[in-house]
Amino acid sequence: MPPDLADQPGADLLRWMDPLASDVIAASYAHASGAPDTIDPLLRCHVLLWRSLLTGRDDAGTFRRELSRLVGLAGVSETFIENVDRQVLAELLDTVASRYTRSPREASRLSFLVARAACRLAHLRPVDDRGRIPGSDSRPIVRELALAKGDA
Repeated sequence: MPPDLADQPGADLLRWMDPLASDVIAASYAHASGAPDTIDPLLRCHVLLWRSLLTGRDDAGTFRRELSRLVGLAGVSETFIENVDRQVLAELLDTVASRYTRSPREASRLSFLVARAACRLAHLRPVDDRGRIPGSDSRPIVRELALAKGDA
């Protein structure tokens, strides 16, 4: 796939992926325990993070840092954030696969854009010196980050 095609989000991407990601995030946060005055800013920040990731804007790092700060205030774990991100990725990829069955080239292009957003997200995850996400029960992600960066 030519790089110029792969790097263009396109109007279609913004028209349906951003609202879909927002809906998945909102549905996930509906089950979060915590006071609305702490959960609502967390939800909004998470939506803005995904909007930034999908559009390729440069402010995703700012939103991820703010999300980490708000996690502590809201009393949810980084594992919760990771799970929401996994749900968003799965929903986006499932939708691409089902929506573009008759257009493999477009499905490939959009899948690439979702994968690029996932790689950007992996770069933004907070990691301690042991390769673990603080406040998370996930496995070390040093190898995963190396793969995303192309160092492995």
